[in-house]
Amino acid sequence: MGHEGYLTDAYRRYSPEDLAEYYRKGKHSLQVLGDDAEVALLKQGIESGKKQTSALIEAFANKNRVLEERVASMERILEEVAKRVRFEIGSSRCLLAGNLLLSSSSGAASRS
Repeated sequence: MGHEGYLTDAYRRYSPEDLAEYYRKGKHSLQVLGDDAEVALLKQGIESGKKQTSALIEAFANKNRVLEERVASMERILEEVAKRVRFEIGSSRCLLAGNLLLSSSSGAASRS
């Protein structure tokens, strides 16, 4: 094999039966100068998979943008509702305080 010396013993450790068994175990993942049509078919499958993956990524990205816009819109609406509620609570407190003042001053006037 051209590896005279240090590698020769390493190659000779395996019997032909051992080598045949190792080949049988790994031949499913071995392709040696395969048929051009088969290689072209594999490449075509890979390219098709890439296109499908790209299309899915683009669809998910678009869906994500739409959802982010909806969330931002809902956050703006929620903030506006919160402002209105705080205003209404503040107005109610003022009315309540005013009513308390009026009732306490009318009670003091009636006692006099």
